[in-house]
Amino acid sequence: MQNQATHASWKGAITFGMVSVPVKLYTATEERKVSFHQVHEACGVRTRSQTVCPSCDRTIDRAEIVKGYEEDGELTVVTEADLDGLPLRSTRNIDVLAFVPAESVPLLMLDKGYYVGPDGDVGQKAFALLRDAMGENVAVAKIGRAGREAVCVIRAHGRVMVLHHLSWADEVRATDAIEAGLMDVEISEEERELARQLVSPLSQHDASIIESQEDGYRAALLSIIEAKREGRELLQLPKAEKREAGDLMAALKASVAAASEKAA
Repeated sequence: MQNQATHASWKGAITFGMVSVPVKLYTATEERKVSFHQVHEACGVRTRSQTVCPSCDRTIDRAEIVKGYEEDGELTVVTEADLDGLPLRSTRNIDVLAFVPAESVPLLMLDKGYYVGPDGDVGQKAFALLRDAMGENVAVAKIGRAGREAVCVIRAHGRVMVLHHLSWADEVRATDAIEAGLMDVEISEEERELARQLVSPLSQHDASIIESQEDGYRAALLSIIEAKREGRELLQLPKAEKREAGDLMAALKASVAAASEKAA
């Protein structure tokens, strides 16, 4: 887990009832993937991206570009003046809509997370009061930020709180098409028992194992880049073993036996 940055990315207030809690948001995660530029292989120089208008047959400047929405082959141009008139809620308020059980929020909807802390000494007591009053529940709220509106959840996280943006309900795809391909299969009691025996030794009381995981692909990729920089021979990394779908019962028995041997 990385050290938390102290620079707030947003300042405002959480409001519920007549109470206003001044808070700051801090980005809780950072993407650590290896990024590449596009390079001309022949001369090793980064390429440039240009925006070309096919009608004018010329490269156009960023200042000449506006937004356009296309539907049924028809393009509608939308200007900044048009957007200024939109009824966006206050960009400085997080309005609590309800408090709900944490398990009732679909994990599928969770998006980018932020740490929530009090903004200044004045809001310390109100912040602590809201955090402690939520208990195991989470607050469902709406926030206006960066020119758009979002729904979010806020929950207690030790001495601070955490805010997660959510996908809108109509952005989550239905499972109908996937379920249509599912078959009604018969599972014997022996197969169920073997599956339970396989799950049992892997079961833990919390998800702390997540913190011990590392991005092996990223580490291997960086080792290749370092070797190329230093002119060293590239390591031949082992290929991931491909497992074929075979006899289910045999696979279950072998897995249980291997797990029991490892635990012994």
